[in-house]
Amino acid sequence: MSLRILGVIPARLESTRLPRKVLREIAGRPMIAWAIRLGCAIFGDTALGIRFVPLLFALGTTALVARLAGRIHGKPAAGTAVLLLSVEPVLFLASGGGYPDSPLLFFWALAMTFVWKALETGRGPLWIAAGAALGAMGLSKYTGVFFGLAVLLHLATSARDRKWLATPWPYLACVVALVVMSPVFYWNATHDWASFRFQG
Repeated sequence: MSLRILGVIPARLESTRLPRKVLREIAGRPMIAWAIRLGCAIFGDTALGIRFVPLLFALGTTALVARLAGRIHGKPAAGTAVLLLSVEPVLFLASGGGYPDSPLLFFWALAMTFVWKALETGRGPLWIAAGAALGAMGLSKYTGVFFGLAVLLHLATSARDRKWLATPWPYLACVVALVVMSPVFYWNATHDWASFRFQG
């Protein structure tokens, strides 16, 4: 098998924060890597194998957002949500390209669904499920932490929902999220905190 150069991608080896960063493993094995491995185990090392599970994540994201929009604003809103998600560039690219945004967006939609149900029904245990989804976001991409911060900001500023801060449920959700994310912390602790320093 002959080796052909298809393109040259320039990259700096050095970084003020992380020396030789382009030659180092910096994130262990994030969610997208497991998703691609699962797809390749089913369909082999093919384009379909790489894209299959990310596409399932994208379909799941669309279904969750459509269902949530329909419950909040009625059935017409569900159709609009599907249309908007279908033409949204990030979801479009992430769904077929094997990017970490694909599982991130799915677990974002899942967590949002659980949080909304908890706020509307008053069922505390739903916060635990939301925390697990938040932790899965952290396993996918670190920007998932902003979802948790947004929920806490909402609780702090909402006259209706502020009462949840006087209950253990949001705090238990944070604990569950940290437990689900524990592989990230373990990997970083044994690799000189590489991915945290890279993101910092």
